[in-house]
Amino acid sequence: MSNLGFGFDPYTNDYKLVRFGITSASIPIGDVAEIVEMYDLSTDSWREVAVESPIESGFHCLYDSYASWNGNFFWYAYHSGGGSVMMAFSMSDEVFEQMPVPEVCLLDHNSENKLFVLNNSLAMVFYPKWWSNPFDFPPEEFMLEKSFDIWVMNVEDVEVSWTKKFSIGHLHGLYWALGFRRNGEFLLESGHRQLMSYNLYTQERKEYQVCDHYQDHPPPPNLQVLLYTESLVSVKRLA
Repeated sequence: MSNLGFGFDPYTNDYKLVRFGITSASIPIGDVAEIVEMYDLSTDSWREVAVESPIESGFHCLYDSYASWNGNFFWYAYHSGGGSVMMAFSMSDEVFEQMPVPEVCLLDHNSENKLFVLNNSLAMVFYPKWWSNPFDFPPEEFMLEKSFDIWVMNVEDVEVSWTKKFSIGHLHGLYWALGFRRNGEFLLESGHRQLMSYNLYTQERKEYQVCDHYQDHPPPPNLQVLLYTESLVSVKRLA
């Protein structure tokens, strides 16, 4: 499988999981076919969806740039022939749709583009990619200041546009954008695997002790932040 997305269908009041990729009946891989499948929590079963997958249309969805918002799941995707879009999958209509990304993404191909949800709006964080090896600490010369631009998507009469809401500059030692909290905190990972926060409104910075410095084994490759919401939905257990 190439990618998957989890979301909520407000029309059927059901949680769904979509996955897509290519399949082959032989090893080594011979003839391949694209496939899109959907899991419904209400029926506890998988089914195939008759829709063109992003791979079939030449797009590759990034596994580390995605967001679930307003009944849709979004990926940042690039085309094998050049260019990039935001690929959206509707949990209700069960179709893929290509949506524009901020123009700056089309002009700069050497930066990170991460999708998140900010204040109940879809947002994209754009920042330089100065160190790309997640398994090694950055050398001292990479411990430089970095700027983060935060764009928010606007939808009016089905027209999609982007507005740059925040531009945070001169943050030293912070390397990866991880997401946002409801109180306006922008969560980031430092070059030494520590969780940091930056308040978009007060400019206050905090450091959270997530893990101690490892001596007998290496630290995890990357931190990850997941939004958690308590609910009455019970995930079915296998017998």
